Amino acid sequence: MAKTKELTEASNRRTIRAFYEALNGRDVETIQRLLASDIEWWYHGPPGHQYLMQFLTGTSSNSCTGSRTSSASSSSSSDDHEDIEDSFLFVPSSITAFGSLVVVEGCHLSRLVSWVHVWTVSDDNGIVTQLREYFNTSLTIKRFENNWNSNTSKSSTSKSSRTSPLVNSAVWESKLSSTIGKSVPGLLLAI
Repeated sequence: MAKTKELTEASNRRTIRAFYEALNGRDVETIQRLLASDIEWWYHGPPGHQYLMQFLTGTSSNSCTGSRTSSASSSSSSDDHEDIEDSFLFVPSSITAFGSLVVVEGCHLSRLVSWVHVWTVSDDNGIVTQLREYFNTSLTIKRFENNWNSNTSKSSTSKSSRTSPLVNSAVWESKLSSTIGKSVPGLLLAI
């Protein structure tokens, strides 16, 4: 089972690496193959920093605000995206997988921005179904699990005899948010 999890996580990291290579190479066809047409997209950060959404949807920074669900499967060529923030490249500093979640962190020092992308890759087909995007935000990811402990003998089946403390452990924390030289908000993502 551990071997299967490791293989899945390695495959998911490869999928996400391929996405960034295609993104920075403006390879729209590969991007469309890797992303679900109805990808769920959450964004946290300054509205003017939605570079990824701007490129994938062909929208300008003036029309991108807040969280939204986006379609990445419009039939357009990379020529349609020439003027959309071509100077912003997403260069990952780290890529870490936790099952179907892949966390990618990077920064663009000349623009004084750090970013974290949390991708969900489908177990069924290896397609990205969700993106949580954070700009200039310090992100901590914690895993919360029930830890049932029995306080009585094994023969007791009463639910009241058991406690359910929530056990949490930090599994990942952003490191680059401090490199941009300004204070940024912190968020907790519970998985």
